[in-house]
Amino acid sequence: MLADRFVWITGNGKDLKLKTDRNGVYEIYDLPAGKYKVRPEKVAGYKLDSYSDEKKDFVEVDLKPRSHEEVDFDFEIDNSIKGKIIDANGRAVPIVCLELQPAQGKLAPYAYLGTCTKEGGAFEFDEIPTGSYVIAVNKEGKVNGNHPFGRFYYPNKSERVEAAQISIGPGEHQTGLILTAPETLDTVVYSGRVVFEDGKPVPDEFVNFYKDSDVQRVNNYNPDVNTKTDENGEFSIRLVKGTKGYIFGTLITYSGEYEKCTKLENLIKASGNSVPTLETPEVKVDPVTDMGDIELKFSFPSCKRARSD
Repeated sequence: MLADRFVWITGNGKDLKLKTDRNGVYEIYDLPAGKYKVRPEKVAGYKLDSYSDEKKDFVEVDLKPRSHEEVDFDFEIDNSIKGKIIDANGRAVPIVCLELQPAQGKLAPYAYLGTCTKEGGAFEFDEIPTGSYVIAVNKEGKVNGNHPFGRFYYPNKSERVEAAQISIGPGEHQTGLILTAPETLDTVVYSGRVVFEDGKPVPDEFVNFYKDSDVQRVNNYNPDVNTKTDENGEFSIRLVKGTKGYIFGTLITYSGEYEKCTKLENLIKASGNSVPTLETPEVKVDPVTDMGDIELKFSFPSCKRARSD
């Protein structure tokens, strides 16, 4: 609750200045009907909640005759930590997740301070509770082509006890942090196209890679690494050098999604699943060097999508 804070109400010939009580409450009575702007006092180091229009510091109210309006303002802490993740070879690493962990103690129950890098390896944390933190990269330690390194901590330490601590409070914006993986495995890139039986491209669908294992794959939920095709059905997937396995394309569909698609309908029926994930034949890979022109082909032709009324 923000006590003793000013709230301004203007419009309809009025220019009023109110003050919140010890419970953060403000109120006024007997205002004539009309349009008003309600604007709270700014709070250093905080911002209006993310549901508010960032371009406005007020709320517009259309007060009707013999009625009342309630306007609440919620403030969120305004701070951030921004930086970039690179591998040991200096290459930016996209699509790797990291999290802030309290330097001492634990986060509140159900709280989570995590994010993932974008293209160019950039990341950002915001709205961070005041405190001291360490940054953990690839917390689960899963090594694959997207992040060919294990877990490490800012700036480039394998052990948490060696991690640098970052302290942050309201209104603080720390930028330019560089997190460098202490060791990076070599990778290669496999690329190609996913197509239907008639050679037409399959856009915006997944290509999965599973490394060879004695454990039988029972679903497509946890590939070692995956990627999506573009609008031309083309894909590019980075794999850890020397990690043998197989890749295949997938397509999630359902009965009736496409018109006059007999082969597809038969496959859906044979799957015994109302929303099956259909697969292309697997292509065995032994990643030693980059490889292109891989074709992953479904066993049914492209079909016109049915109209949805």
